[in-house]
Amino acid sequence: MKRYWPLIVVVFMSAIAAAALLAISPADTFKYLMVNFSGMFFLFLATLKFWDLKGFCQSFREYDLVAARFPMYGYIYPFLELLIAIGYLSHFFLPLVGIVTTILMVILAIGVFGALFKGKDLKCACMGTKLDLPLGVVSIVESLAMGVMAVLIVVHSF
Repeated sequence: MKRYWPLIVVVFMSAIAAAALLAISPADTFKYLMVNFSGMFFLFLATLKFWDLKGFCQSFREYDLVAARFPMYGYIYPFLELLIAIGYLSHFFLPLVGIVTTILMVILAIGVFGALFKGKDLKCACMGTKLDLPLGVVSIVESLAMGVMAVLIVVHSF
């Protein structure tokens, strides 16, 4: 449980910030709670990756399908997360942000599942390299949960 504490803190802080941002959100509480949570969550995760971008890229390449083939993608990925965070927090064209998020999270979940299926014992780069979080089922659940939330945001945007 101790190894998962940083992830628990990020989820908790994202939830607190999302709830606080509801005070300035329109009437659709459920949608904007998801939007604000996703924005804060991606902001925290991007920030953690920027602390050791090179280390993140090396670790990420071990299990991400795109980064394994195109190593430069590992350097781009935290910026994509930052753009997603900005998109959610600014509520700017939420359907597009949700679609991009869904695609990224599905690709990530497939890569994590593949690494676990092969029996690789890796560190999860999702929290950057400064925190010791093992790559495991929690990594898949995190990616799929964010992907499902993104789909719900897209559906609620229409």
